[in-house]
Amino acid sequence: MIGFFGETFKESDQLIGTICLWNFSVEQKKGEVGYELSPELQGKGIMQEAVKAVLAYGFNTLELQVIEGIVQSENQKSIQILERNKFINKGLVNRESTNEEDIQSCIFELTNGRYYAK
Repeated sequence: MIGFFGETFKESDQLIGTICLWNFSVEQKKGEVGYELSPELQGKGIMQEAVKAVLAYGFNTLELQVIEGIVQSENQKSIQILERNKFINKGLVNRESTNEEDIQSCIFELTNGRYYAK
């Protein structure tokens, strides 16, 4: 199962980004959030609004216990979005390798207890 959502402006049908919940573990009640947004629209709060909506869906509707986010370690804007939403950095992982370099990524985690805490 994948929950995949397109992002548009309210007054337009033009796709400006996507966000999804995927990579589910039924046994662990865990999923992963992934997102992308047109570079010229980053930093305007659009993705922050989308992440909040998807987290609410994941924890309230799907009753997940944990939502993870995996981000390239150089992607500071994406890291800031996760941190703003109470995700905790759990450390580095290697997700991709090219012939020239390993791309380092950080895994972030948000538990439902932390999500619901005031």
